[in-house]
Amino acid sequence: MVFGCCRSNDAVTESDGGLQGASTVSAFNRLFSTSGSNNNHNQTDDNPKQNDDNDVGYDCDFMGIHVPLPTFDDDTLAPHVLRKSGFDQGDGAWRRYIHYSVATNRERRQPICVALNIDQARLKTGTGRGAWREDDQVGREYQLNNDYYQNNDWDRGHLANRSSAAWGDTFQEAQRAADDTMVYTNACLQHANLNQDEWLQVENWVKTLEEDANDKISVFSGPLYSSRASSSSVKPFLQPPGRPAAEIPAGFFKIVVFVDREQHQQLATRAFVYLQNAAALQDKQGSRRKNHTAYQVATREVEQQTGLLFDQVLHSSNPIQADGNGGGPVVVVTGPEEIVHNDNDNNNNGSDHPDVPSQVFIAAALINPEGDERAGEWVSIANYSAQELDLTGWTLSDSHRQPMSLSDTLAPGETLKLNPLQTEDGGKLLLANNGGNLTLRNPDGFIVDRVQWKKVASGRVTIFDPF
Repeated sequence: MVFGCCRSNDAVTESDGGLQGASTVSAFNRLFSTSGSNNNHNQTDDNPKQNDDNDVGYDCDFMGIHVPLPTFDDDTLAPHVLRKSGFDQGDGAWRRYIHYSVATNRERRQPICVALNIDQARLKTGTGRGAWREDDQVGREYQLNNDYYQNNDWDRGHLANRSSAAWGDTFQEAQRAADDTMVYTNACLQHANLNQDEWLQVENWVKTLEEDANDKISVFSGPLYSSRASSSSVKPFLQPPGRPAAEIPAGFFKIVVFVDREQHQQLATRAFVYLQNAAALQDKQGSRRKNHTAYQVATREVEQQTGLLFDQVLHSSNPIQADGNGGGPVVVVTGPEEIVHNDNDNNNNGSDHPDVPSQVFIAAALINPEGDERAGEWVSIANYSAQELDLTGWTLSDSHRQPMSLSDTLAPGETLKLNPLQTEDGGKLLLANNGGNLTLRNPDGFIVDRVQWKKVASGRVTIFDPF
C-alpha cells in the first residue's frame, strides 16, 4: 500500500467516530434502527459552543502561498449557503473556528465545505476527546445534533479532523483546538464503515505527509449529494423520532494542498472522492485489502459535483486533470491506494464498483517508437476476466484531448492493440515521451484503470503491472 512518505511515529489509529478495529456492525441491517446502543454516539454536552476571539479560522496565506477559500456557484449552491452577520469570512458565509472555517448548507443542516490548516511541526499527540456540542452562533436549526447519530450506524464524521487540528505552541493550545472540532457544524452523516476505515486512512495519510516543504498543509473537505454518486442501497434520508428528515451524503471529497519540496517549492494539490455505496460500506476491510480503485480525481470533478468553485491554482497543481471533453462523473472510491503524484513511477487502479469489471487493464504501450512517433505509438487493453467484454461506449483518454471511443469485443484473456491512436469522431491520444497518463473509463464514466509513466527510452515497450 503506497501512501507517499509518512512520519510513521506520528501515525494515529483512532478515527473520529471511534477506534479503528472496534467491533464491526453490519452496514445495512440496522441502518435506521431505533433500538440498541452505540457508545460512539452517546457522549454529548449541554454547553453549546460560544464565539471566541481566538477562533481565527482558515488562513488563506498559511503556507506562504495564497490559497483562498472556495466560492459558490451562483445558480446551484449560493442560494443554499447559510450567511450570518457574525460570520466574517467569505461575505458572511464562513464560520471561524480554531484553525478551520465552515460553510453550512441551510437546508441540509450539514457543512458544504470545511477548510483546515495543519501545522505538522506543532502537532501534539495525546490530546483527549472532548464532548460534542451545538454551536449557538450557527443556530440549532442549521445543524444535526446527537438525535441523528444515536442507536444507528452513522458516525459524526469530522470534516476538520480532530487530531489534525490538534496543534499549537503548547499542549493546552493543541487540546483547545482539538476540542473546537467537536461541534455538530463540523460533522456529516458518515457511515461507521467508511469513517473508521477508508476515510480514516486518508486522514492519517494527510497528517503524516512528508512531501510538503514547510510542514504546513491546507485541506478542504465536504459532502457530495450527487444523484449519480448515490447509486447504492443506502437510504438517502434519516429521520429520528420527532425530528425533520436529514439527507445522507452520497459521498465525500477531500482536497489536500501543500508546497511540494521536490517540485521547486511549487504548490501541489491532490483531490479524492469517497462514496457511501454498497462496496465501501460492506465492511471495514477497505484499508487492509489490496484494490485498484481510482480514488483520485481532478479538482474540476469536485466542483461539478458540489457547486464549489476553487482557485485556478488548485486545478493546475493537481496531477489528475479533467478529460478534454469536460471530465467524467465522480469515480467510485474505496481506499487511498497508490496515490498518484507528479513524479511517481507507474501507477494503476482498477475499480470496485459492482458494474465495472475489476480485471480489465491498460496492459502496455509503445510510448516512444523509433521512426514516425505518431504512426508508431500504440496502447493495448487486456481483459483478464472470465467473461467476454463489449467495449462499446468505453473511452481512453490522455487527459488533454478528446478521449478515444472504443468499440471492440474482448474475449477472456484477450488483448486489444490500439493503433493508430485516433478515431473518426475526433478522439485522439498523444503519448508524451517525458511522462504522461492514460485513463480508461466504462460507458457510465467510471474510471476502470489509470496508468502513469515517466520519461521513456526510444523503442522500449512500457508494461503496466496490473497488480
